[in-house]
Amino acid sequence: MPEVAKLSPRLQALFSKTKLVCFGRYALEVPQEAKLNWGPVAFPAPINVIEGDAVTVQRYVAKDIERIKNNSVDSKSFELIYNQAGPVDGSWQIQYYESKYQKKRKSVIFKT
Repeated sequence: MPEVAKLSPRLQALFSKTKLVCFGRYALEVPQEAKLNWGPVAFPAPINVIEGDAVTVQRYVAKDIERIKNNSVDSKSFELIYNQAGPVDGSWQIQYYESKYQKKRKSVIFKT
């Protein structure tokens, strides 16, 4: 960027106290309250745009949850822990444990 981007008042407040976090060859200044979560991350992932009303989205999500459960490491101990609006307007997020072992390690899987 040729010049520093001007932060909104909300972001100015959020970044008034920061800390430096390092991972790999990257170092970022983040808000003091930020937490760096460790674990594997995979991308690219498919980005599905579901057209239709809320009922259409709910049907899609229900089918997706069932597919994930059936393909999980241990479908008997699969546990859905979040199935609500996602962090981005118009998105949906599910969070789950594939098995009791993941739950014991608090290894939550997110799908937005």
